[in-house]
Amino acid sequence: MGDSVRVGAIFEESGRLKPVWFAYDGRRLAVERVTYSWRDRDGDVKILHYAVKVGGTVYELALDTSTLSWRLERSYVE
Repeated sequence: MGDSVRVGAIFEESGRLKPVWFAYDGRRLAVERVTYSWRDRDGDVKILHYAVKVGGTVYELALDTSTLSWRLERSYVE
């Protein structure tokens, strides 16, 4: 996939970033649950990954911390 997406996110009391919605394919999807999160690197750039559940589908969102841009990396039906 690798599509650019708009994401609404909040900082939790712990200071962790949590995506709460994202816009994809003309729809705004509310995140029901973050099922997993991890960090990765692309050279010197830190990438934050979030597996989020919407209905019966899990989406992987990735935040490029150098540009603060979000991408939808993949999705699959659970």
